[in-house]
Amino acid sequence: MNSRATDLAAGLVASDVRHYERQTLESLATGEPLAAVLYAFMERFEKLAQVPLHACILLLDEQGRSLGDGIAPTLPASYSGALGRVAIGDGIGSCGTAAHRREAVYVEDIAQDPLWNDFRELALAHGLRACWSMPILALDGRLLGTFSNYFDTPRRPTAAEQNAFRLVTETAALAIERHDAERRLRDSEDHYRHLVELNPQYTWTCDSDGRNIVLSSRWHRLTGRAELDASNIWEVMHPRDRAAVQACWREALLAGQPFDHEHRVCLADGSYRWMRSRAYPRHDLNGAVIRWYGTTEDIHDRCQAEQALRRQHDTLELQVQLRTAELEAANQQLREEMQSRAQAEALLRQAQKMEAVGQLTGGIAHDFNNLLAGIQASLDLVARKLPPQVLKEVTGLLDTAIQSVGRGASLTHRLLAFSRRQTLNPQAIDVAGLIGNFQEILLRSLGPRIHCQLLLDEGLWQADADPNQLENALLNLAINGRDAMPGGGILTISARNWTQPTSQGPLTAGDYLLIEVVDSGEGMAPEVLERAFEPFFTTKPVGQGSGLGLSMIYGFAQQSRGHVTMASAPGQGCRVSLYLPRYHGATPPAPVALARAASVVQDLVAVRVLLVEDDAVIRSLLVQLFAELNWPCCAVSAAEPALARVSEGEAFDLLITDLGLPGDSGQALVSAVRALCPRLPVLFITGYAKDIELQSTFVTAGMALLAKPFSLEAFVVKVRGLLNECRSTAGAE
Repeated sequence: MNSRATDLAAGLVASDVRHYERQTLESLATGEPLAAVLYAFMERFEKLAQVPLHACILLLDEQGRSLGDGIAPTLPASYSGALGRVAIGDGIGSCGTAAHRREAVYVEDIAQDPLWNDFRELALAHGLRACWSMPILALDGRLLGTFSNYFDTPRRPTAAEQNAFRLVTETAALAIERHDAERRLRDSEDHYRHLVELNPQYTWTCDSDGRNIVLSSRWHRLTGRAELDASNIWEVMHPRDRAAVQACWREALLAGQPFDHEHRVCLADGSYRWMRSRAYPRHDLNGAVIRWYGTTEDIHDRCQAEQALRRQHDTLELQVQLRTAELEAANQQLREEMQSRAQAEALLRQAQKMEAVGQLTGGIAHDFNNLLAGIQASLDLVARKLPPQVLKEVTGLLDTAIQSVGRGASLTHRLLAFSRRQTLNPQAIDVAGLIGNFQEILLRSLGPRIHCQLLLDEGLWQADADPNQLENALLNLAINGRDAMPGGGILTISARNWTQPTSQGPLTAGDYLLIEVVDSGEGMAPEVLERAFEPFFTTKPVGQGSGLGLSMIYGFAQQSRGHVTMASAPGQGCRVSLYLPRYHGATPPAPVALARAASVVQDLVAVRVLLVEDDAVIRSLLVQLFAELNWPCCAVSAAEPALARVSEGEAFDLLITDLGLPGDSGQALVSAVRALCPRLPVLFITGYAKDIELQSTFVTAGMALLAKPFSLEAFVVKVRGLLNECRSTAGAE
């Protein structure tokens, strides 16, 4: 064994391996296939070894997961065929393990080594007892394949044999890498040729002096001339362009700067087309030009379009002037529309903000109404229950409390006015007569320092609004004007007919009464003017204003289908313009004053009441009132138990229900009850501002609505009127 090992080491000397390496690379350079070159190299190696062995090279597949394409001149073909592709992994024979570990694997005895567990029977059946395998690695560490030596007897490599084995593996790696590099180069050249052929431009190159020009084959097809070089390339250019192109090219050569020029080229059919030729120099490390790379592109269509444009230039200026005038007019119209749109957007944002605040204040007013209703009813019951002597002593306190409730109700009324949910009594208003009758109160409120003047046009239309709310609005505006003129000034109240031709913002087209209040006071800054209509916003000191006056006016105008605007600037006073819709139709009759509750309670007969109220305080107070009146009462807090009592056949003379109930609403309850008892009188009581609108929609014959807070006197009057109405209707039938 030692002598044979010595023979192998002696045969594999480095000089011989290098000689075979040169032969292998020369074979690759001639274009021989890689498999054939490696096959020949393995044959030379087996002869050089002078020891019986079977050399084998396995190449890595494209996926990089297995080894195959075995190149082995003397290895039995049946063994290679049965072995197939070898997976890469630890414990998969000598080759799979060497590829996995990236190091040489020397199996001295296949019959004993565990690496050959899966292939042992196959190898022994073909007389193979030892296998040395080494990974073939590229210079950058990539796996290329494996190189193996099979022996017919068990064999251990010496150090010299391992070194020779490594030299042969390096030669195989060099051959495989050289083949891959040449293949990539051929692919790159083929790719470049295809790009040149597909490029719509015509490419060319030349040396640093402009000689030895190389043209692509497309140049020859374009010009119809098979031979073109630096000496005759100018002949294909138009005679009128030739001198200019040559001068520009000489300039570029001398300066070493890019070349760019437009010219005409004679085609194979004798016609000329406009071309644009460009060239860029390539410099060496010292900055000297070593070669030029150029392209020529067809710009004939573009040049023809430019010539057509130049021919139209004479008439273009006049067309531009005419078009400019048209555009200026359109631009002016657009600016006006943009300004109008900006104003509309500002109004919309303000309306959305006021609407959001209005919804909030409407909800606050509802809760406040329930509180005030409980306080008012409690005070009324206290006054009724106290003995006359005690009542006389506390009358002042009760009056003060009732006045406080009234002030709270007034505050709630203003909140409702701003949220556009107050109860209005619109009717025909003689604006001139109202302002005239109101003048005395107005003058007393203004004081001696304010001069008030009225400018009322003749033939004023009647306004369709609530006269009491209009008086309150004018009084608030007058007081605001007075406070804005602490040193005195002029307050002007004017009224005139106004026709809005088209809808603009919240003001729809139609006829209006325009009432304006103008003061000569201090005026307002823009940031103050922007918030003037917001509730609780005021610039007055604490205790001198609630901040609800202007917001009430805003809500009153919106709910009356009108609008209010304000214009002011620092030092220029303030102008408030109130638009109220014109009244169309006959003047409604004046409202009939209600009698005092004290006089109507006497003729009220006992009635059985079904009371539905979710507020425990108000429900308890009304039950106490019914007890004093000797009225049988069934009080519940929701619609479902009330409907159950009626469905069970219990008889009632009056249904009193809140509109806002947990579960089904009061409106749904009344609909269900009226289906069972169509003639049952119904009194709605509500603290919700939005429910006031039901008075004109849902509240019909045999129904009435009473808004919170209310006194017990007003409650009794409302009940008496409702019962009398129902009795009259029943008698008429």
